[in-house]
Amino acid sequence: MELALNEAKIQAKKLCKAVKADPNILTKLKISLKSIQVVSASDIQLKHCQLIISRQLGFENWHNAQIVLSGKQSLKSMPDMGTFFNNHACNTFVNLWFSDYEEAKLALSMQENKSWLLPYKKQFIVVKKEYLLSLNISSNVEKLTTEINHDLYQGYGSPLWDKFACEVIRNR
Repeated sequence: MELALNEAKIQAKKLCKAVKADPNILTKLKISLKSIQVVSASDIQLKHCQLIISRQLGFENWHNAQIVLSGKQSLKSMPDMGTFFNNHACNTFVNLWFSDYEEAKLALSMQENKSWLLPYKKQFIVVKKEYLLSLNISSNVEKLTTEINHDLYQGYGSPLWDKFACEVIRNR
């Protein structure tokens, strides 16, 4: 149940190797050394690349990414989910936003399996299929979400959530 977390670790390791081979890659990614508290590219370590990857995935830091992606937190003590299920392409869609989970769940129930409920930081959004397409979610994974009633908040910690999250990371 750690597909997503392992995928993030793999991407951090790949980034670390890429930076060591070509330090200019950070410039191409628009990442300043100061933002990751490094003086020169030769000082880059895996922990710095983990920070970069976690921020690219919409988390504040690597610790927050580990907590969320491991799927081991209870929903009652759930930390900030970050903007993990959101990217710039998603911003073009009109979605239903909620600060209360019960309201979001009610809105989802009215959509007749044509929408999905996703966490966004400490809020919730109900989105249409086009939103998932902008995250590059395959139809196979999308169809599996029926097992958790299209609710990726309530499905948190399940193997399906892990598979869905892993696909988001791979396609970012």
